[in-house]
Amino acid sequence: MTPTHIRPSEPLVRFIALPLLALACASCGSGPGESESRMTSYTASEKKADIAQTFHITQEQTAHIEVVPVRKENLPRTLRLTGSVAYNAFLTTPVFAAIGGPVREILVAPGQVVHKGQPLLTVTSPDYSAARSAYIKARDAFALADKMYARAQDLFAHGAIAEADLQQAESNRTQAHADLESSADALRALGLHDPEAIARNPVQSTAEIPVPAPVAGEIVERLVGPGQLLQAGGTQCFTISDTGSVWVLVNVYQSDLSFVRVGRTSKLPPTRTPKPSMEESPISHLRWTLPRALCRPASLRKIRAAS
Repeated sequence: MTPTHIRPSEPLVRFIALPLLALACASCGSGPGESESRMTSYTASEKKADIAQTFHITQEQTAHIEVVPVRKENLPRTLRLTGSVAYNAFLTTPVFAAIGGPVREILVAPGQVVHKGQPLLTVTSPDYSAARSAYIKARDAFALADKMYARAQDLFAHGAIAEADLQQAESNRTQAHADLESSADALRALGLHDPEAIARNPVQSTAEIPVPAPVAGEIVERLVGPGQLLQAGGTQCFTISDTGSVWVLVNVYQSDLSFVRVGRTSKLPPTRTPKPSMEESPISHLRWTLPRALCRPASLRKIRAAS
């Protein structure tokens, strides 16, 4: 098959077109005695092998050549960044014990999904025992004061007692009711939403109290163990998070910060241990919110961000 002689032109591969143009210009303005090293506009020390020349391709090869017009385009910039994956702080809740005492039993484990109000652990607490006892006493005192007030009303209606005795009975009833509400509020603060249920079963143990879940979500961290002494309002027991989305916290150098825009594409390659960087440059911290399925919290990641 007879080879076809093709002279590359501007629509062909860019890195071939530019040297040919320089060669043509140098040929027109140079004399016959000028050396080949000065026939290009790049450098005076170029070798003959570096000078662009025409080449030959066969007709079979032309079927694999694509000719496209030369146009100006913006080259994409990819930033390779380091960062970590964390739980969404807006959807994460720490669980603190509202009452002190040693932990008796752990009822849930990390990774388990819980609903609001579900018991997470039980605590043997003398404070809870005292609050429960105070509620039962206040409830009984209010029941007696209410009966005394009803009797005083009947006696006063029949002229058997003075009005002062009726007023005293009414005052005793009001004070007993205030004590009952105060003791009930103390139990509600400990997570017992139905104090009346305690009075219906007064013979049960008064030392154990459950610590309920304040919100629904997944147990992502357990910070206490059986037998550990809890401080009321000061010991964090669990961390509950809605793991439907997580945060990617990215470190960006100040020199690259101008290339980061909202809405640009970012990719997280498989987890690898990043190499330490020795560059001394101020770092800015950025945050992405991603679905939990894409990455695991508390892992170090490398991030590629298009700019």
